[in-house]
Amino acid sequence: MNMFTKKLFAVIMSAGLLVMTSCEKKPPVTVTTSPVTEFTSISATGGGTVVNEDAATISAKGVCWAITPNPTIASNKTDEGAGEGSFTSELTSLISNTLYYVRAYATVDGEAYYGNEVTFTTAASTELIVNGSFSSPTSGNEAIASAIPWKTDETTDEDNNGKLDFIGHAYDTYKGQTGYVWYFDWSKSLYQVVGMVPESPTKYEISFKNTCTWNAWGDYVQVTAVIFSAYSGDDPTKRVSIDTVRFEEPLYPGWDQNTWLTKTGTYTLSAAKAAANAGKHLVIEFDALHYWDGEWASEVWYNIDDISVKQSSAK
Repeated sequence: MNMFTKKLFAVIMSAGLLVMTSCEKKPPVTVTTSPVTEFTSISATGGGTVVNEDAATISAKGVCWAITPNPTIASNKTDEGAGEGSFTSELTSLISNTLYYVRAYATVDGEAYYGNEVTFTTAASTELIVNGSFSSPTSGNEAIASAIPWKTDETTDEDNNGKLDFIGHAYDTYKGQTGYVWYFDWSKSLYQVVGMVPESPTKYEISFKNTCTWNAWGDYVQVTAVIFSAYSGDDPTKRVSIDTVRFEEPLYPGWDQNTWLTKTGTYTLSAAKAAANAGKHLVIEFDALHYWDGEWASEVWYNIDDISVKQSSAK
């Protein structure tokens, strides 16, 4: 091939490349995936941004995710509506301690366009209880409202001094435990609102310390009931029980009958109960019960401390 032929060939190739480049179709949207910065053992918060580059009709946008690379909308996805813009998505029903791949997407004329891929790993478990040790710098017995964010429906205050008669937050030391809650079995329960009811089967690991300060008499069975409840709206007093886990121990009559005992157990929210209560607020509450001679009785004074409830997937 002589010099002229080589130059001609080069010109032809360059022109062909120019034509090919000019014929490449530019995507109608630019999609960017945001990093997943907030996640628990069963959920995460992601998102992205969609920019309309060609007056396209964007019918849907959101994120998709999977446990393998390059997830598509054929797998798990959210739908944050039509049009361009930035958005936030909640990824739910995740498996604990698992690596996930996430991409934002936008759909134009039935075709999905994807953003960059990001990854995150869910936590092995998530602690739901806040201030389970009832820490506070104040001294004396105060209303449980001082043990934020704990709540109670108890209202009895016969002395009208702002201190509840049958449940309270103690700041002194009792048998080595500093800062705890005391209550009678006829008082109403102690509880926290811990988020929303999961959409899929979920495991809860329960742990706490308890001791009985006073038990009237008889062969009683002391019961701590851990109640999982749910409610809609803004009023937790309208909660409805989902399930109850009971921790029992036999006690004897008298004063200061036992030392602090650590109790542990688990509860699994079933798929059916998760579906029936999805979208509602989840409440975890603790109640003291007292059983004798085949009937529920009264007259027990009870302490509880170091409460922990850890959430993880049941898959």
